[in-house]
Amino acid sequence: MNGALSGKVVIVTGASGGQGRIAAQLIVEAGGTLVMTDRDTGGADIATMIGESALFVEHDVTDRVAWDRVVAAATERFGGVDVLINNAAIAGRDTIEGMPPERLARYFEVNVIGALNGIQAVLPAMRTRGAGAIVNIASISALRATPGLVGYGTSKWALGGLTRNAAAELAPDQVRVNLVLPGAVDVPMIRDAAAPAGKQYVAAQVPLGRVAEPHEIARIAIFLASDAASYVTGAELRADGGWCV
Repeated sequence: MNGALSGKVVIVTGASGGQGRIAAQLIVEAGGTLVMTDRDTGGADIATMIGESALFVEHDVTDRVAWDRVVAAATERFGGVDVLINNAAIAGRDTIEGMPPERLARYFEVNVIGALNGIQAVLPAMRTRGAGAIVNIASISALRATPGLVGYGTSKWALGGLTRNAAAELAPDQVRVNLVLPGAVDVPMIRDAAAPAGKQYVAAQVPLGRVAEPHEIARIAIFLASDAASYVTGAELRADGGWCV
């Protein structure tokens, strides 16, 4: 995908995690300049390794004021913002019967309101550029019941609704908003929340017979962020190895 993001300034949240780190590396390989954000400052090492094309900003997506600082840093260093990839999320095992309301609220605060904060923060910068692309990373938990993952799943359903409404409202600004729906991905967050027998148990349920590698999801996000997807908005791109067929 070399050159797919040439000249574009990309913000990626949750960039210290397994999926975010891979996305960061591929974005730079695709020609983009990169602002990596996370509460975990481990992403700073990746930005240093990448060099002048990357900047790390410590950032909590639930903090609206902190979002303004991220956009300001992107504008000062790289001249603006073209792409936002809302990758940051929390996951955990919860049941309907055992879910405290405040825990469900925390899922929404990070997985939904965090994405909303980002969309609101980057919109003025994208309007200045005359266009933009936002990619929200959800889950097939937004398409099907996932017993035992009720907090995560419910919040990802809501992220789908946010994406569709944002796509409709922001289209006049030429800001495209799309959703990626991964199945099981071989990253720590998914491995830790896997079914009792682990990755092999999950892979056995997937028609392709394996879980996804992080780069397979990152490439989809890069496609949706690129000019190759210039007529795509409001789309929900499922990447689950056939799990939801």
